[in-house]
Amino acid sequence: MTMRSRDLSHMPSDTEAVGRQLMSETNPYRVIGDHLADILEDELFGDMYESTGRNAVSPSLLAMVTIFQFQEKLPDREAAEMVAMRLDWKYALKVPLDHPGFDFSILCDFRQRILEHGKEALIFDTILKKVQALGFIRKRGKQRTDSLAVVGAVRQLSVLETVSETMRTTLVAMAKADPAWVEKAVPAIFREQYAESRPDYKLTADEREAELREAELLKTGQDGFWLLDQVEASAPKEVKELEELQVMRTVWEQRYRWVEGKVAVRDKGVKATERIVTPHDPGVRAGEKRGKKWHGEKAHVTETAEAGEPNFITDVTTGNASGGDAEALPEIRERLAEREAMPGEQYVDSGYVSGKQMAGIELRGSS
Repeated sequence: MTMRSRDLSHMPSDTEAVGRQLMSETNPYRVIGDHLADILEDELFGDMYESTGRNAVSPSLLAMVTIFQFQEKLPDREAAEMVAMRLDWKYALKVPLDHPGFDFSILCDFRQRILEHGKEALIFDTILKKVQALGFIRKRGKQRTDSLAVVGAVRQLSVLETVSETMRTTLVAMAKADPAWVEKAVPAIFREQYAESRPDYKLTADEREAELREAELLKTGQDGFWLLDQVEASAPKEVKELEELQVMRTVWEQRYRWVEGKVAVRDKGVKATERIVTPHDPGVRAGEKRGKKWHGEKAHVTETAEAGEPNFITDVTTGNASGGDAEALPEIRERLAEREAMPGEQYVDSGYVSGKQMAGIELRGSS
């Protein structure tokens, strides 16, 4: 795809006439269209696109749409539809009333381009600079930081489901990486046994018996160790370096151990917050804060905290759900310094406070 810049200084006359008639001056989307629509320019995303090929949808438009859909909690399909149907969105985006929108899959493609080119912070940093230029963030002012639960979009698996799914996803990845080696090294009956998912709700009454489940769990462990040995002995580099295989090694280390030459289920020695709970998203961990438990990650959000003034987010980052808040604070403050948004006072709860961090930092505790 090739990028063609659009003129953000011009508001289509039909959109302007209807928008100003129907929307008040304080409507958020009108404010964006009148004053903030040119914050993001297509040139910011230039290196994400080729110099030849069919025209791409304007990246600055897509970036604004991702903000709008987040604000209104809309999936891609509905967000793309809003571009075609909503007057306020058209006004904020500075597109004509007859703008047809775009296929919803383009939003996913755009986010993937952002990740592939390491521009995750580009939109945030660009808007933050505009907010700072307008004087909304005080130098050496007050800010607060807190962590929020990010629930993983995964179903919680039993131990047996976890190891079985790990085996299945690993075999699938191996077959894609080097089908010839898998055909030669892994018997067909072995592959067939783990070819399909086996969720708990599909088990028969007999299969739900504890003794049988324990036996199945041990058999899966034994099969997994056999497969890892086969990989070590003869697998090509493409197979040995698979991410799915590394996940499997970790799962087996966390779930199994050897006792007198036999495989046993590991019931202690690994913290619950460190265990991989699903091979489909290895970053998901068990977390707990203020009595709330979840499986997922943790988001650290920093915002201004001036009394009687609107709050503006100055930093957002994600971390391991099981990680301590204090581990994230030094990097948060480093990014604030790089953005010239370092607070004079930073309010945090007790989870962020450590003796090392208190030295030379004005931290204020909050409940």
